[in-house]
Amino acid sequence: MEYTPKRFHCPACGFEPAENVSEKEYAHCPRCLTAIHEADSEGYECGGKLQPVSIWVKPDDSWEILGRCSLCGEIASTPVSDEDDPVLLLSIAGRRFPCRRSHWKK
Repeated sequence: MEYTPKRFHCPACGFEPAENVSEKEYAHCPRCLTAIHEADSEGYECGGKLQPVSIWVKPDDSWEILGRCSLCGEIASTPVSDEDDPVLLLSIAGRRFPCRRSHWKK
């Protein structure tokens, strides 16, 4: 039996690649930048939506999207792709990173 990968379907905006686009693994939706949180830091299956909250510019000048899981609250990153919406990427990059003040040390 041959393995056939499932077509990508974004749970947040409903994006699906066109039929004529070759099958590839998407780390996140190129339209809204939402990803699926496969497993939490302890390795347990999560399945929550990773909503984009910020952009991380790594020391090698590559960009990654930081997303907060809607179920467990964990922050995870996915690499930026050439197909990602550049306007949305820059609007997220211009935001302050959301954090709760209760975690700040005084």
